[in-house]
Amino acid sequence: MRLGNAAKAMGVDTETISRWIASYGDFFTSAARGQDSAQREITEADLIVLNTIRHMRRERLGSDGIWDKLNEGFRVAELPAAAAGIDLGLTTVNAYANTLAIQRQLDEARAIIQKLQQQIQDTQKADAAEKERLMTQWRRETESLYEKIGKYKAMLRQAGIDLGD
Repeated sequence: MRLGNAAKAMGVDTETISRWIASYGDFFTSAARGQDSAQREITEADLIVLNTIRHMRRERLGSDGIWDKLNEGFRVAELPAAAAGIDLGLTTVNAYANTLAIQRQLDEARAIIQKLQQQIQDTQKADAAEKERLMTQWRRETESLYEKIGKYKAMLRQAGIDLGD
């Protein structure tokens, strides 16, 4: 879509859109940055980034904060009311927004799985350490019992009792 349509959708002027693209260029496509042609073309992904910047500016987040949030993957896919009357290819935008949401959920699920796998490994290590501790304790107690048996046998022999072993 054209820069003007993106500006109308965001409720800002084209200079603001151009300034946002210049300031946060790493998060925009080369088409939005105007590197592929003389005419800038805003993709669905670019529109979501613009919307996210718009949202965070309204929340009074500074440039560094916006940069950090974008870098973390934070995106606001729900477009403002101003976008309602503009043909933005919303089917594609909605599909992209859904893809972002699913990706975020997938990343969260992967993080949970990784955490659970680590807990399992830690538990297995703890179980192995506990098993080794118990085996060492059992060996010591067994040795102690054998020593006592030996002493008792010696005492019984001194008392003249034949053990028959």
